[in-house]
Amino acid sequence: MIDEWQEIPALWDVVRYEIDKRGLKGQFILTGSSTPNKEG
Repeated sequence: MIDEWQEIPALWDVVRYEIDKRGLKGQFILTGSSTPNKEG
């Protein structure tokens, strides 16, 4: 499990590469949070 992956966007590419290379499901869980836009 990789939490707050969006703080290091390059992790997305690494994870995608590994998933494609391995060809298996359920290898990674990426989680994160969002901050509501307080403007508007």
